[in-house]
Amino acid sequence: MKIAPTWEYGLRCLLQIARAQRRKSLSIPQVAREEGLSVAYVGKLLNRLSKAGIIQGRRGRRGGYVLAKDAAALSLYEVFQALAGPLSRFENCQNYPGALQECIHVAQNNCSILPVWRRLDLLINRTLSSVTLQEVLEEGATFGQKRIRASGQNSTALLVKEA
Repeated sequence: MKIAPTWEYGLRCLLQIARAQRRKSLSIPQVAREEGLSVAYVGKLLNRLSKAGIIQGRRGRRGGYVLAKDAAALSLYEVFQALAGPLSRFENCQNYPGALQECIHVAQNNCSILPVWRRLDLLINRTLSSVTLQEVLEEGATFGQKRIRASGQNSTALLVKEA
């Protein structure tokens, strides 16, 4: 599965704002510099987050962006929705009909694959809904994970999501 750059960069920019909020607001050029992105692209991402009510801009000499919501009340699902809509869209096979106008399985109402995609879609959305920005801030790359030794190999570790 590919994660859209809009989601990746948007979340990174939002994390910059959330981390800095304890000290100050961040301007678009500051976020762009910290993330190595263009000012125009960061402006576009922050505009989407602002329109969704996730961040708010402050004017003036010490202006910039701050979180509009508490990080503990903000799910990654909300962030991704604001940035570019749902992470996955498995509504039908119309994107992959082969050489036909319409997927033959949908037309015959006997698609065996579509329920799998819909279930995956549901699991992704539930997971994103259950993770808050605060959790990502506090635990970073190790969020909800623990190291488990791979069977028979002392130097290899797998990361497994905790239940």
